[in-house]
Parts: sequence; C-alpha cells; structure tokens
Amino acid sequence: MKVNNKNAGIIKVENSNNPRKLYPHQKEAIKKLNHLNIKNNNFAGLIVLPTGGGKTLTSIWWILSNIIDKDKKVLWIAHRHELLNQAFRALKENCYSNVLRNKKEIKYRIISGMHDRTVDIDEKDDFIIASKDSLSYGIDYLLNNWINKNKNNICLVIDEAHHATAKSYRRIIDELKDENSKSFKMIGLTATPFRTSESENKLLKKVFENDIIYEISLKDLIAKGILAEPIFEELNTKINATNQLTDRDIKAIEAFDSIPEDVAREIAENKKRNNLIVNHYIKNKEKYGQVLIFAININHAIALNSLFKAKGIASDYIVSSIKDGVTKVTISNEENAMKLKEYKNGNLDVLINVNILTEGTDLPNIQTVFLTRPTISSTLMTQMIGRGLRGTRAGGTEKAYIVSFIDDWKGRIAWVNPKKLIDDEEAVFVDKEYNKIEKETKLIAISKIEEFAKIMDDTVDTGELKSLNFIERIPIGVYSFLVTVKTEEEEEYTKSCNVLVYDDFKIAYEDFVDNLDIIFQEKHLEDKEFLDDDQLESLSSYVEKEFFEGYSKIIGYDRNDIKDMLRYYALKGVKPEFLKFKEREKYDISKLAHYIVDNDLGIKAEKEYIYEEWNKPNSFWKTMFSHNEEYFINEIQLERNKIIYGIFNKNDKKPEIMYEKTNIEKLSLSQIRKEYPIIWRNIVNEVFEKSIDEQGYYHSALSDYKSKSKKNLQIDHIKPMSKGGLTTIDNLQVLTREENQLKRDKYPYTRKHLLKDKIGFQKNTDNLENKNEEFYYKLRNEIQKLYDNNNYEEIIEISKIGIKNFPNEGFFYTNLGIALLNLNELDEAEKYFDKAIKIDNKYADAYLEKGKLLKYKNMYEKALTFIDKSIKLNPKNYEAYIFKGNIHIYYREYEKAIQCCNKSINIFDENPYTYVQKGACLRYLRKYKEALKQYEIAFKLDENYAEAYFQKALTLDAMRSYKEAIENYEEYIKLCPDDPAVYNNAGYTLYKMKKYDDALNYYNKALEIDPKYKIAISNRQDLLKKLK
Repeated sequence: MKVNNKNAGIIKVENSNNPRKLYPHQKEAIKKLNHLNIKNNNFAGLIVLPTGGGKTLTSIWWILSNIIDKDKKVLWIAHRHELLNQAFRALKENCYSNVLRNKKEIKYRIISGMHDRTVDIDEKDDFIIASKDSLSYGIDYLLNNWINKNKNNICLVIDEAHHATAKSYRRIIDELKDENSKSFKMIGLTATPFRTSESENKLLKKVFENDIIYEISLKDLIAKGILAEPIFEELNTKINATNQLTDRDIKAIEAFDSIPEDVAREIAENKKRNNLIVNHYIKNKEKYGQVLIFAININHAIALNSLFKAKGIASDYIVSSIKDGVTKVTISNEENAMKLKEYKNGNLDVLINVNILTEGTDLPNIQTVFLTRPTISSTLMTQMIGRGLRGTRAGGTEKAYIVSFIDDWKGRIAWVNPKKLIDDEEAVFVDKEYNKIEKETKLIAISKIEEFAKIMDDTVDTGELKSLNFIERIPIGVYSFLVTVKTEEEEEYTKSCNVLVYDDFKIAYEDFVDNLDIIFQEKHLEDKEFLDDDQLESLSSYVEKEFFEGYSKIIGYDRNDIKDMLRYYALKGVKPEFLKFKEREKYDISKLAHYIVDNDLGIKAEKEYIYEEWNKPNSFWKTMFSHNEEYFINEIQLERNKIIYGIFNKNDKKPEIMYEKTNIEKLSLSQIRKEYPIIWRNIVNEVFEKSIDEQGYYHSALSDYKSKSKKNLQIDHIKPMSKGGLTTIDNLQVLTREENQLKRDKYPYTRKHLLKDKIGFQKNTDNLENKNEEFYYKLRNEIQKLYDNNNYEEIIEISKIGIKNFPNEGFFYTNLGIALLNLNELDEAEKYFDKAIKIDNKYADAYLEKGKLLKYKNMYEKALTFIDKSIKLNPKNYEAYIFKGNIHIYYREYEKAIQCCNKSINIFDENPYTYVQKGACLRYLRKYKEALKQYEIAFKLDENYAEAYFQKALTLDAMRSYKEAIENYEEYIKLCPDDPAVYNNAGYTLYKMKKYDDALNYYNKALEIDPKYKIAISNRQDLLKKLK
C-alpha cells in the first residue's frame, strides 16, 4: 500500500502571474543579486532585511528565476523545523509562470528529523530544504546521491545566516565548496549579521566572502511605509508563575517551548490576570484599534473571549481541531475561516488565537498585538510580532502596538523579549557611541538589581558586600555573546548571554578564556558542537577549581556563566571577547555621597540634591537602578555613613581557638592553597607576572619554552623545601610540567642539568655541543623512546637540539613536524616537513609524513602524490602502502586499496591493522568469506586486537549470521567498553533478530555513554514506535 509523502514531491508551475508583488526594496535586493551573479561564477554574500522585510520571499523569487529556471539546483538550510516549513510555504506559493518562464515543474524534498530522510535524496531533486543537523549526520548521502551528480550546478541558501559560524555549518559549506570549485553560489539570509564579537564577525565575513549584497534597516522600511512603527508596551501582571515550577518543568520548557499543563492552567484561569488583559484593552480601545491576541492555550482563549463579550467587546477565538467550550463540537476550518472574514471586515474588535495565526494568513488591519503567552523561540516571537508590522503602503497601519503581559518567573526562564529582538536588529545599522553607553548602563543595572535583592533580604548576610567601595561593586566589563542551545527534541533556540566581570575575577576569566582551546583538546571535545548536561557539569567543575579557586568571593561569579562560555566555544570554535566598560567611573555613587558630606548639606538640602540627580534629563541613574529610587537613596546613605562613621561589621562572637603561629613561608604551596586560598592565588599570580614578557609570553626559567597559556606551566621551588627552601616569591620559578618532573628536588639545578636529564647523557654537560656520531644517535634514540609515551613536547625540544647541531639532517625536521602534527599544529608541522624535503629531497619519510598531513586536511589527491613519491624513494616502507590504501578507501576504490594492503603485507606481515583494513575492503566488495580469513590472521598476530572483532561483527551481520555477529560485538565490548558505536550496532543486529528488549537495552547503553549519539537516538525511536 502506498501513501502520500508530503515531505517530497513535484510542484506544478501555475501558468499565470504571481499574485504577490515585490516592494521596491525587494526589487533592489534582486537587482544586486543579478549584478553579482552575472559577474561571478562563485560568490557568497548576505541579504540583510529586518523582521517583516520579506527575506524569504525575496530570496525565493530570485532563486526560482535565476537558479531553478536555469535548470540548476538549490539546497536551502535552516536550523529549526518551523523555518523549514516557512521556506517550503514560500516555495509552493510562488511557483507561477511569470517567475518560472522555462520550468514547468519542480521536484522538492524537505529533510529533517520530522520530515524526509537524507537516505532518500534523489539526484533529480531540484529544491532540497533541510535542517543542518540532518545534513551533518547524512552528509555522505547528500554527497553521493546529489552533490556529486550535480557538480558546479548548485546554489546554497542559509536561513538565519548569523548561525553559519557554527562548526557544523562550516563543515557542510566546506564540503560543498570543495565539490563545486568551478561554480558555487551561496546566499545568507539574516536580520542580524554582525551583532556579536569581533572574532566571530571576522569568521562570518570569512564564510560570506562577498560580505553584504544588500541591506536595508527597519527604520528605512518604516519611513517608506512598508512596515509599521513598532511601539512596545509592557504590563507586569504581578502573577508569580513559579509556585509549582520544578527543575524538570524548566527543562521541559527549554526543550519544547511549552509551559507545563498545571502551570499553564493556573495562569490561564487566573481571573485577576485575565481581567487585567481585558480592562487594559477597554481602557485603550481607541488607541489600539483591532487587536490580535496570542493566548497560552485553548482554555485561556475561551476564558478571555467570555470576558470580552461580557464587557460588550466584539470578540471571538480561533484554534485548530478542538471542541467548542459550550457545545463540545469540534471547530472546523470553515468556522475558523468565517471568523477570520468577520475580523477582516471589521466586525470583530478582538481575535484570540492559539498558535494558529503565526504564519500565512493575510490580516492587514491589525493595529495591536497582545502577547499574553511567553516563548523561548525567537522565530515564534518574530512571527507573532510580524502579524502587526504591516505598514500603510502595504495596506496596514502607521503604528503597531506590541503589548507584552509579563508574569513573574523569578528569572528562571530565558523568555524572548520582543523589544530586545527588534533592538538587536537595529543595532546592526545604528552603532553610535550613545547606544554603547546605553547598553553598558543597562548591563550594569542588571548587576545592581540582583545585588539590591540580596541587600533587601534580611536572611542574607551582606556585611562584606556593603563594606566594599561602591565602585568595586560595579563590573569592569562583559563577555557578550549568543549561544545556540539544543532541546531534547533536537530543536535549537538562541540564548543571549552577558557575563559580567568584576575586578576580583578579571585574571580568572582571562586565564579561563585563554585556555579554552587547551581544555577542549585535553578533554577530546574539539569536534563537539553541543555539550550535554554531564559534560557541562564536569567541565564547569574543572574550570572552577583550576581558574576561579583562590579569589575573593564577596561578589562572586555564576557557574551558569561558565557553562554558557563553554557552550559558545564548543559551538563556534572561537573565544568570547571581553568588552571593557569605558564609562565605569561615572557610575560611582560614592561621589554623590562625598559631595553631600564635603558641602555639609542639611537634611532638606540633601533631599533636594538627591531629587535633582535622580530627575536630571537623560539621567543614567534611573536606568542603572531600574527606576527603583529607594535603592538609589539607600546606596547614597550607605556610602555617606561609610565616610562619616567608617565600616560597621556585625559582631558574631564565637569560641576562639589559639593556633600555634608559624611563618607562612614554611608552608608548601598546596598547604597554602588549602588553608589560605586568597594568599595562594596572589602568590601564583605574582610568580607568573614575574615570568611574562612584553608580548604576553610566559617563559620557563630553565629553557627556551614560552607560551601565552599557563596550561603547560607549573610553579616550582628553586631550592626545594626538603633542602630548606621557603615559599617566597624569590624562591619560586615557572617551569614546564616535564621540566618540573625532571628536576624534582635536585639543587642546584640549571639549564645544563635540564639538558643532561632530557637526553640521558651521563658525561660532563660541556660535551653536549660536540657534533659527534655518538651524540647524533643518542638524540635519535631518545626521540624514538619518547614516542612510546606520546611525549611530543619533549620530542620538539630534542628535535630542536638536533636541528641546532645537525642542521642538514632531515630526520630532526621531520620528527619535529610529526610532534607538531600530533599536537594538531598542522600548519607549523607542514613547514618542517617542507624544510626536511628542501634539505634532503630524497628523504622518503618526509614525503610520507607530508602525505599523512595532507590526508588529515582532506586534500586526498595531493596527499597521494606525496605518498607515491615516498614509495618511489623507499619501496620497502609498509606504512606508506597502508596510508595509500586509506586514501583509496575514501575514493571507494576498494580493489586498489586491497593491492596496497597486499604490498604492505609482502614487506611486513606482522601488522594486524593491515589485515583488518584488507578485510574491511573485502566486506565492501561483499566478499565476506575472504574478509573473515583476514580477521583470523589478525587474531593470530594479536588475539586482543579489538578492531578485528568489530569489523568481523560487521561482516557477519552483512552475511545475516546475526548470532555470531553479536558474539564478536561482545568480545569487542570486553576490550572497549566505552564505545557507543558497538552498542548501537549490536542493538540494530538484535533488532533484526526481533529481540526487541535486548536491542532496547543496547541502545540505552549507547545513549548512557553518549546521550547525543544521533543514530542510536533514531534507532531507539524506531524501535519504540514498533513496540507501540
């Protein structure tokens, strides 16, 4: 039985004119695109239009006329399901013959976790609309089924293009560029391109090399009458929405943008709140005109409608597929359409809806939008605001009132603020100093509101906080950035983060941010784009201990801020930038207190002075104290009392213990850290400051090692405490970790002693400079030993000694390059491989290592050239044939890969990896029995060779020998119990054996190890559906 798949099909082009008309700014954008398209086979640029400006329509119109109509292909990517649906609506609604003059039909496909699959992509698909996560996961299907068959014939569109700096987007873009080098066009759509850090802006400009193709501001579209001027109003309902809110509820809200049923019921049925909404409209009916209300749920819509009608307001509500509150009869689409018609004709003043009028319906006469439901989705908020933004030229109104009804969520949910959403867009076009100062003031105000809450709470001891000078309680700057947070349903929403930094934690944040790359490398998270809860918890705990311990916590920091900064680095791969508050000094309220005291103002004069300061035109005090005059006066009085009476501390007398006195210098650093963390932190900072140069590099006291990061550095006692040394600044020095291990408690210990220990020479250190044969082989042997422990830093040091003493030996340049390659310093490694080849153009190992490096850079053809050169110079290097085989496997040239394996085996037949690689190739060729023989040879060489069990299991599964496949997976699990892939694969094999309970256990185990393991999530969901 066949059914309709609405996520793929053919759109027949309507042989008539498109009823939609483009506005002048949209025509201008298309003109700019045409100009760029004519001049360039390759381009990548941005179309920047504000909310309501018609980004999607503009781009669809141009793409249909200039790409699809020319028989080329389109890939449209977005990061949210609702954006995919929005793009498809625009596509199907604009397929008319005046737009598409040649094309008679369009084959489309929508791909995401809720739509079609990447495996179903067809080379004949004209227009693919896809989520970036589905493409990331199924990139091979996209490449093999579509891109490789439509090369140099593709246009890529990225919706919400400011997200394109994320690692997953960049990988997809790079794949497309590599495969379409002769002709590749990329258009990014956004309202807010450059609103984050300078480093991220540079990254965005690197992705979109042609920068902005066309832009117009919200202000310009309002001036032209295309958009109405948005006027934002807020009403605080004073309803506490968190009475029943649990941590699980908060996670549910973040995951599904849905308020828990019991909380929603409490809000929806709150008579005080509903009356406030209705009475506010009645009071402002003349100003607001026709209003569209977005309600929380169906019951809320019904309750509001009853109240409006009871007070004589022409009102109705529309929802999808529900029963009427009175008759219990389902409300049909026809009834909804009838109510919409009544509203359009002006017969209704108020139309209430539940998520049904966010898109697609033409309602030009909306004057006001009431937002009585909050949302964490910026896309949904944009859609709700957009319903009221049609200007006079577009048949709408001159002004649009956006009225938000704000409940008290105690700051526990990051709801989207409609005004901030529009302000962020305008910030792209308006970058005046005033705006920066205003933003600075608002951010400082946030810190003061939180602080005031503490001071006014009698249960919190704020004595130390009050004792600080007021200026110390003002943050010195902010890390301001946006992060994308994933929900449990793999949906994404954007979170705006402002991490306020106080003077006490300046160094802690600097060190933390400086070491972000090293933290991710050490934890093997470089390729991770989204961190799960466990990873965030573990990382933030590590960061706190490593970087924040030992600083004064009077003001403190928020661990959630650390998590957000970790999220940002994972997502973007760039470090957040620190924005210093330049106007900080003017917020020092103690200056007002000094004026009062110095001028001996009496009570009346003081009151008048404070009143004048508070009510000055354009005064920043109101913004700073969030219009809370009580807090403003309280702070002035606190500072005045400090000046007159000094600082008062509470008298908390407790039994006293008289400890024996000792000089702190006699304690070790670890003892000081435990007992006196603030003193310890001051000592550590001072020692590091002593070792830093003008360029910001920290230097080892015993070698040429230098780094801008402290990560590989330790503080050491010059004279060990075991030999009478003290913990004083002049007896402390900075060494690398390895140097510290070599030194231990030796004293005296100099640079020569270090070199002696590094190369294990037992002769007098004066002989180190002798360029004799013994010294040469000693260096080589030491390098070979260091590989056993992956000690790449030491290999670099020894190789540099080798280069200094034997500058014409390619061996040392090559091994320095190998060490750098293993430390992921690819560009530096390549320089040393090139130097080795230049010094000795017949040094085979240098060509091989350069080939490996190029393979890691995905430059396979070039890699093959260097590996072939290595083989020509040294045809007896079995490893070269293995790597050549890897490249053939990448190109799916399995026969050639097998030939390489055979040549490698002929040279050296005791490497189990070669046989496993050959077995894998035979499996791809469906020569299963021959593949099994290769795994058995590998087992004879190493009975615990895990990869052989894994590949054997895959082969047995392909042969449908499921029971034996499971046995081999279980052997692999004994050797590698933390690999989620094996549990997923075993689960799928058990699924095929119809052992569904066992399969579910394996999928669960895979997700215990990696909760974000997509294929296991998908397989588990399929299984659960089947069980239902």
